[in-house]
Amino acid sequence: MVITGCLLIYSALVVPVQLSFWYNDDPCVDYPTADFDAMTDAYFLTEILINMFTGYYQDGVYEDSLPKVLWRYLTTPSLGPFDMVTSIPIALIQSFLTQDCDPSAHHTSKLDNTKLLRMLKPLRIIKLFRILRTFTFLSKLEDHIAYWVSPTVVKMTRIITAVTLCIHLFCCLYWRVKVYANDPDDLAAYLAARNVAQTSQDEYIMCFYFVFTVFATVGFGDFYAQNTPERIYCVVLFVASATLFGLILAQLNEILLNMTKDKCEMDAILEGYLSFMRVYNVPRSVERGVTQWVRFQSENELAEQKKRRVLTDTKLPLHFRLALAKSLQTSLFFQIPFLLGMPANLRASFSAELLLKARMQYYAAQTVVADSREEADCLMIVEKGLVEAYLPIKEGGMFLRVLSRGDVLGDCHVVGDTRWAGSWGISADFIAKNKVSVVCIKTRDIHSLLRRFEFTTILRRVEKGAICWEDNQELARREEEKRQKELHENYHANTPRALLPRHLKAYSSHVVFYWLDATRRLIRASMGKHVGTFSTEAAN
Repeated sequence: MVITGCLLIYSALVVPVQLSFWYNDDPCVDYPTADFDAMTDAYFLTEILINMFTGYYQDGVYEDSLPKVLWRYLTTPSLGPFDMVTSIPIALIQSFLTQDCDPSAHHTSKLDNTKLLRMLKPLRIIKLFRILRTFTFLSKLEDHIAYWVSPTVVKMTRIITAVTLCIHLFCCLYWRVKVYANDPDDLAAYLAARNVAQTSQDEYIMCFYFVFTVFATVGFGDFYAQNTPERIYCVVLFVASATLFGLILAQLNEILLNMTKDKCEMDAILEGYLSFMRVYNVPRSVERGVTQWVRFQSENELAEQKKRRVLTDTKLPLHFRLALAKSLQTSLFFQIPFLLGMPANLRASFSAELLLKARMQYYAAQTVVADSREEADCLMIVEKGLVEAYLPIKEGGMFLRVLSRGDVLGDCHVVGDTRWAGSWGISADFIAKNKVSVVCIKTRDIHSLLRRFEFTTILRRVEKGAICWEDNQELARREEEKRQKELHENYHANTPRALLPRHLKAYSSHVVFYWLDATRRLIRASMGKHVGTFSTEAAN
């Protein structure tokens, strides 16, 4: 494939030169590239023979029956007929005839050889159709190059290749027109007046220079059309160069837009914040902090949107999306406790599925990432930045450790532990030390993945962890009940039975008497009868 492509490019470059600059040379003199041309013809003939006996795929089935292979190759216009027409071994025939060629001789066979050689020269134009195969090869080459370089480089290479090939073809055609439209003496005088030697190299450079100035829309006036055929050619050249120039500008504009698209979106977002803050005279320190945070969040959100756009594109088959997800940040998930010790392939597959369900959250410095007073409802993995862990304030608020990329929060919620630091066996608060981005995956999404057959091994481990967590919770509950019972018993055992003092008894009897007297008064008043009241002395 590589050799074929290189020879196709060689043919696309050399055949126009042979048809223009070397066309009027002595037919009995070999071209400078005659030997290599003969090798090229031999190679393409060999390729035709190989293709005749090479099987093919049809509807997903490999077909290698010789009659069917030959019939398909010979009857498909783009295969056998095209290869045979464009692979006529002109160079081999010419090399054979020039061995017995003498234009000054009068022998009939030699004269016939000379005439035949002159007739073969125009047939080389058929080889120009190999350029069509060259385009196919270049498109396949771009697919392979895309593995190693960015699409922008591929586009730039495509533009440069197309422009160079077009200038080369128009350069050769310009010389062909010039030779056709001018007498040899006038052409020699034209070249001598402009210090151009009558060699193929200098003539080609002169034509290339003229065509390039037209394509670049820069005309110096030192070379120009002298007659009607040249003027007609120049008109065609102007139209072609203007069209190609417009296409090139469009391609370059597209490349620049793609390169600066994210930056333009970022500038638009920042411009909105800056214009608002400057209208209200926000202090520069606040403006600087807001700008830095917006830039950090926007850059990460744009990158995340690109990733999500690719990973959730339904036009892409699921196995390709999973393959992409495996290659994107799957190392983030390798510190999850229930994935530790799992086979690498299983862990990578599960991590890829997690990435498809992940969402990003962003936190400014000194903001709460996870609060111990809230229940964990998702798995959080630090993607960028640093997070500090502290004991809750009611437990002293002591600093514990710093979490960096790949560290996990709320990993035990999948087994029932609702604490963010459940894997440490404690409750903890998590504070962002600087600007932090965190990958979040809902617990329900993790459980939905675990129910799939290929992740049964991980599910069993999680179920065992859930059983252990329930047992530990039951044991802790019993121990707490036992401790509370002991405290209650100790309290009643150590508290003496106290007797009420005598003056408290007297005070209580007075209170009871006044309540009874007030009640009796109310009852008698409601019955409308006059009843004497007890006096305090009588009561005493």
